[in-house]
Amino acid sequence: MTNNEERIYYMDNVRALAMLLGIFFHASIPYGTLLHEVWIITDIRGSWLMDFGAWFSHLFRMPVFFIVAGFFAHLLINKRGTAGFLKNRAARILIPFVVFWPIVGISIIILMVHAVETVTTKLPLLQFIAVEMNNPGAESPPVSTTHLWFLYQLIWFYILTVIGIKFKMESVSRYLDRIFSNARYLIYLPLLLVPSLFVTSAPLPAPERVYPELWSFGYFGLFFLFGWVLFSQRGYLDLITPYWKHMLGAGVVLYTGFFLTLPDITLEAALKMANTYDFSLKHLGVAVIEAYATLFLTLTFLILGKKYLDIRHAGLRYIADSSYWVYIIHFPVLMLIQIHLVDVEISIWLKFLVSSLLTLSLGLVSYLILVRYTPIGWLLNGRKKDMPTTFLKD
Repeated sequence: MTNNEERIYYMDNVRALAMLLGIFFHASIPYGTLLHEVWIITDIRGSWLMDFGAWFSHLFRMPVFFIVAGFFAHLLINKRGTAGFLKNRAARILIPFVVFWPIVGISIIILMVHAVETVTTKLPLLQFIAVEMNNPGAESPPVSTTHLWFLYQLIWFYILTVIGIKFKMESVSRYLDRIFSNARYLIYLPLLLVPSLFVTSAPLPAPERVYPELWSFGYFGLFFLFGWVLFSQRGYLDLITPYWKHMLGAGVVLYTGFFLTLPDITLEAALKMANTYDFSLKHLGVAVIEAYATLFLTLTFLILGKKYLDIRHAGLRYIADSSYWVYIIHFPVLMLIQIHLVDVEISIWLKFLVSSLLTLSLGLVSYLILVRYTPIGWLLNGRKKDMPTTFLKD
């Protein structure tokens, strides 16, 4: 591959957009109804339309992210070898996780206390937190990787990748290469996701625990593997491009059916859910619908990204470079803004726009002023001479 060939713009751009969608996803939850009782900061009013848009993006944004991660992992190993790959991933993923995880975690705890002291209209979870804060015998909450779970997950996937290479598991990739050579296999691929979806709840939770949550390895790990194989089968997206409208239509219809199965989650149900599993036929059917909707929408997003975003553009380049930083800091920033909007008597749609756009703006501006040309920027994206590549790539 030449240097020009190595610069795959659409992969950088769809990865960045998928990450930034996370801001709007998290910004919308307080104004929906699905997690009204179990989200830390929620408004007294909520709309199912807010949920419909939020959980639609939730189906494909992280799968896209892990596909891109697997794609660039393969590129890096080809380019630098296993040792170079591990050194690079330690610098771009492991060290940022170690540095920012405690900072983000402490910030969220401080903001939770601030919310308890500030918010007048406390809904169930915030009421529960307020009571537990004044209970000397309260159990400590489980350690969480917060919204940085994706970095923690990647660390595991990179370790497993190196183990797979060491034990010469290329035969798995060769088998998948054959699957990627024919578009008709597309109808069967979603079934690979069903077992993992069947053993977890719907909608899909974030695997935030510090111990390995095996369902997430079977789910996000498959998307990582998909991206790994896609690197050597880059013609696959072209092969299935003629079907993108069919996949989009089917994905929207299936998602609508999936959304209609989702109940509003009560605090009591959420506390029980951690220790119970639903192995009913109904849940199996929901898992199948979710699997097909997820893969079809994810592939559509990638196809459209390749079609319209495979360009060199200064604005897109800045967004791609800044998206890592913006995603890392967005949750505490968003939480602070939404705490001070809870008791304000304005439309929830206006609150959503203010909180999401202000968080995005602060992230983009702070990247330019505080990060891009500083050691923080070097940590996340490399020194300026290395800036043409992103944290997932080089």
